[in-house]
Amino acid sequence: MEKSFRCVTQRCESAKLLILTLDVSTLRLILYVSWAKGASVEDLPRIATLEHDPMHVLVVPQAALTSKLQRGKNIQYHGQLTKDDGAEVVYTEFIRLLRDMSADILASLPSSGSKCTRSTNIQQ
Repeated sequence: MEKSFRCVTQRCESAKLLILTLDVSTLRLILYVSWAKGASVEDLPRIATLEHDPMHVLVVPQAALTSKLQRGKNIQYHGQLTKDDGAEVVYTEFIRLLRDMSADILASLPSSGSKCTRSTNIQQ
């Protein structure tokens, strides 16, 4: 059975996003994600997990992760979940699950008693 979800994770100490006007001083994790044909919303709860550290997460849709390299330098995207097959719905639900799970994780962390708040911000 072929996997319906592929993800490349990039951890970083600091980042500057020139194309976005975001405060990324706490950006620590970048997820490049792609769904293959056959992916569904039901697959998401088992893959939408975060570490327990507070951080900002940037999610970047990346079609090449579910593509196949053909002879030469051609890339075939036929295995990618299309918009008509629900790619937008799956992506939106994935972002919602990441937000929900990060809120649950943060709620379970013990309070430090300081005025600082812990946050996880999921950017699309």
